[in-house]
Amino acid sequence: MQRLGPRARLVSAVVLVLPLLCFGVLPWARGQGDLVSNTTTVLYWGSATWLPLHCVLWSSLAYSQQGEDQESGRRASLFGLNLAAFASVPGGSLAAVFALLLFGAPLQTDREVTLLFSLFLGTSLFVPLLSTARMPTESLATAMVRTALGVRCPWSDPLDEARTAAAWGAVLGTWLGAFVLPLDHDRPYQVWPVPCMAGALLGLVIAALWLLASGICAGDKSSRMQSDGGVADADKSQ
Repeated sequence: MQRLGPRARLVSAVVLVLPLLCFGVLPWARGQGDLVSNTTTVLYWGSATWLPLHCVLWSSLAYSQQGEDQESGRRASLFGLNLAAFASVPGGSLAAVFALLLFGAPLQTDREVTLLFSLFLGTSLFVPLLSTARMPTESLATAMVRTALGVRCPWSDPLDEARTAAAWGAVLGTWLGAFVLPLDHDRPYQVWPVPCMAGALLGLVIAALWLLASGICAGDKSSRMQSDGGVADADKSQ
């Protein structure tokens, strides 16, 4: 099983927390309000800040984690990985629009915020998937299913662990946030897509914490195994 190293795990966690900073902290610090009081402006400026950083950071992570291609013996260029990441934004956003429409998103009455939220959700899912020297669709799908069933996943790419955390955090956060929408309380935070966006941001933060916690647990387990192995070797030498 290939797992992320401590430094790459920390960087991956920072990338997952980055949307909260761009859509939550920075707009508030600039006096632009928050998602509840000024939804459209925050989504515009948050996307302009977060999207390029998201693409570049995931591409850099993929570049640092990739191995040589077994057939050609070559490594993908950082430019090529960035190009794939940015090129995945339109297609990912379009896929997110169709998915949200299937679940009843209001495209006619709230077209602007629906498209902006689709941009965020599609980019969150597809950029990590396509920021790689190979197409990990099958391995990533298998990893997500195994994670959902609680089965230990043999990661085929170290970065697949972070990709899976990002995918589950965004999707489950959006889905859970949607439960607030039909409540008949007429509160500002119930306006589309505020609860779904807030749920996705919270889901990504939880995914980042899980990524760090799993790394700490794996490190402790590895240390115990090395310690037990050292004791066993010492017993054999005696």
